[in-house]
Amino acid sequence: MADRYACPTCALEIVPGLTYCPRCRAQGEGRPFEPDAVDRHERAYVVSLVVVSLGALATPRLWRSPAFGTGAKLALTLVGALNTGGVVLVLWWFTQRWLPALLQAAR
Repeated sequence: MADRYACPTCALEIVPGLTYCPRCRAQGEGRPFEPDAVDRHERAYVVSLVVVSLGALATPRLWRSPAFGTGAKLALTLVGALNTGGVVLVLWWFTQRWLPALLQAAR
């Protein structure tokens, strides 16, 4: 297909609309590779990692991302820490309060 391009780094066939190669993250869309370019989906991807799924575990990925300034990185690090702290608190509460009550009710 004429609309497809080969990745300049790994030669994977890239479909139209992708900004980066899904295998090696080299810049796609038939443009030459620019090492300083930022993926247009980078911000949404990293925010979803920090806020929705991984919390503080996504902090190293956040700090490697060129899509955020230092202030945004600090703010998202705080959000990730609060997210993880909330999960730990819920797990502690469950093991200390709800789990013993559930075990007593099961007897």
